[in-house]
Amino acid sequence: MLVVLDPGFFREDGVRSEDAAVRARAQHRLRQRLDAANRILLGKKLVVATPEVMWLDTIYQREVRDLLAVSDRSLRAAIDRIFRDHRRAGAVLPPIAPVGAMWGVSMMSEWLPLGGGWRASMEQILAATTVYAAEHEQPVAFLCHRILGRNAVDRSSGGVEFVEVLRWRLSVSIRGAPPTVFPCVSTPRNLTVDWTRRMDGRLPEVHGPGLHPYCAPPGWKNSNTAVWRTHQSRPC
Repeated sequence: MLVVLDPGFFREDGVRSEDAAVRARAQHRLRQRLDAANRILLGKKLVVATPEVMWLDTIYQREVRDLLAVSDRSLRAAIDRIFRDHRRAGAVLPPIAPVGAMWGVSMMSEWLPLGGGWRASMEQILAATTVYAAEHEQPVAFLCHRILGRNAVDRSSGGVEFVEVLRWRLSVSIRGAPPTVFPCVSTPRNLTVDWTRRMDGRLPEVHGPGLHPYCAPPGWKNSNTAVWRTHQSRPC
């Protein structure tokens, strides 16, 4: 599997807060996400660059370098695994002419806190990954961070927490390769239980240990399928 890394993956509010308690909680959340990413990347190829786009280098310079100043050693070690070990085993892809269309890239690349300049590079990387994956018969994925207000919305109500993912796939149609879908994943469970890419990954599955499993609605992959609603129960 070829995995493209989301430039927003390392964003975490409070990670450099002056409040020690806030900082500790934020660094813990980021470390957990990075540990999950490193598990996802085991045995897979992280997309490093094309001749035109130094993807991982750009993410490192713009989003990661300042994080290395934090005091949490385990956090720095988790970052180092991605940019050393997984990079070393990753893939530098040949150049292509990205002629075609993509869907979902704007939400992931034009989120204002990231700053500008990401979209063209992301489209180049996704196009090159699509063609390379087709030629080598490899599946693909987009390793991303779910951020409220970007690609996720909080549907919590009445003491029940529920987060709906707004972008659970990137669709790519490039000349020289068949139409390709990049599932957006952030935890290992997103790869083994498909519907958790869109619905809250904390929900119990049918074959899990929960007494009341969550049954994803038919057609959950379709954007016109509602994944949440409320009902007024009758008194009885």
